Amino acid sequence: MKAPAYKIEYALLNKDLISKEQLDKAKDVQVKEHIKLEDALVKLGFLTYSEIIQFFSSQYNLPIFDINKANITIESDRTMRKLLEILSSRSFVDFATSSHSTEMQTI
Repeated sequence: MKAPAYKIEYALLNKDLISKEQLDKAKDVQVKEHIKLEDALVKLGFLTYSEIIQFFSSQYNLPIFDINKANITIESDRTMRKLLEILSSRSFVDFATSSHSTEMQTI
């Protein structure tokens, strides 16, 4: 039996980052516009991307760093590439991979 999927909305409500009414409005926008919940929350002005990044950082106990101030070159590091794929799928960063390096930028 699979474990229940993690729901961002429960954590956002439990941390009092959004209200139930805000969540309901954001879910309506999410469905109507076919966007991620995080994008709907930002679009409606309920949260900023910075607040969402800080939230995920605290949820997963990961540090936050400004990649605009760092020149990151990654050579065949599977763990880092996987992290970049996850972050990219959550619309926080975009990355391009060549045969020798991976470059990343904020969206």
